[in-house]
Amino acid sequence: MISTTRDFSYGPFTVSPTAQLSYRFADVPEARRYRLDLVLPLEARITSRWSLVSTPFLEAYWFTDGFNEGRQDIIYSTSLGLRYSIANNISLTTSASYEWRTSNVPLRHYRELEIGPRLDMAF
Repeated sequence: MISTTRDFSYGPFTVSPTAQLSYRFADVPEARRYRLDLVLPLEARITSRWSLVSTPFLEAYWFTDGFNEGRQDIIYSTSLGLRYSIANNISLTTSASYEWRTSNVPLRHYRELEIGPRLDMAF
């Protein structure tokens, strides 16, 4: 796996582009695949505790072996939410996210909408 990330801050705005490429080795051939993640977390600080947040991302999978050989899946996602920082390492985010998946395998397509709260802790 290789990955890179960096934070860029401009006044109340923070952008944290991330890219990650990996290959999954597995005993079961159908699970072997390459994966590419491209993520662009965005934050607009409103006050010291409140922020608007958004996380658009793309996940791409290329399967290499077994029954899945040649299968390609791409997942697009975006979210928009409001985050409240309870402490330096604890925050509560209420957001709406939309995700859609495409694939060259017809039964692997889906669309999903999620709305709700999330509690994040970093220790």
